[in-house]
Amino acid sequence: MLAGSCGHTGLGRTILIVLPIVCLATGCAPQTAPYSYRDRPVKTMLVTAGIDSRVRSFPGKVEASKTAELAFLVSGLLVKLPVKEGQRVVKDEMIAQLRQDEFRAQLKILQSRLDQAQADLGVLRACATTGEGEKW
Repeated sequence: MLAGSCGHTGLGRTILIVLPIVCLATGCAPQTAPYSYRDRPVKTMLVTAGIDSRVRSFPGKVEASKTAELAFLVSGLLVKLPVKEGQRVVKDEMIAQLRQDEFRAQLKILQSRLDQAQADLGVLRACATTGEGEKW
């Protein structure tokens, strides 16, 4: 008998077959998402100084319970922001203003196009009533 044929070839084949299967099975396992910390509400209380006059500080983060996301119907450059963070506002109060010169220029262009279209429409209607439109 040869030294290489002592019955170890069956074990080697088994390892060559099982090892790739195990690697594929562990590589295809779903990965768990890392734990994410969520903000939790905390109870607060007013602490007053008593007989002991030591200063104590407590770390924490304060956030508003009500927030509002602002958005404009159009994009543009912000020129006024008269309201400060945390300030109360009433209905119809200006919160922010965009630069208006671009909108005014665009309005003039569109107004001139409208005027030209109305003038063309007037000419076409006049031609239609006089019968000159048939020559075109």
